[in-house]
Amino acid sequence: MATDTNTIYATADKAQDIYNSGMQSVEEKTTHKVVEYNIRSLGNDLFTEKINLEYNIINDGNVNISIYDACGRFVTRLVDSYAKSGSHRISWRGVDSRGNKVRNGIYFISMNYKGRVKSTKVMLIK
Repeated sequence: MATDTNTIYATADKAQDIYNSGMQSVEEKTTHKVVEYNIRSLGNDLFTEKINLEYNIINDGNVNISIYDACGRFVTRLVDSYAKSGSHRISWRGVDSRGNKVRNGIYFISMNYKGRVKSTKVMLIK
């Protein structure tokens, strides 16, 4: 038992030595991740007639932007084309693929770029 007690004291003494030496922090390794693409509403996420959107891509590529209702049903496609890198602006007037006005509610704007998907949520209030 005496050996166990001595071991505990030795460990505690070593910990105190480390504390006294000023080693009190660990350097955090940071990485800077480049955002390859993004989509967002310009202004408020609530809209009555039209919502303006902006999407950004870091490299040229195919972009697909579609609207889905709160139940996940397809409403319309806003973009389905090859786009140059940079910032692009589009708008949605709250209509489906047939041109019919959609109901009040929450809608998801889904952007597919290079096989990855990002979404943002907006709310139509008439």
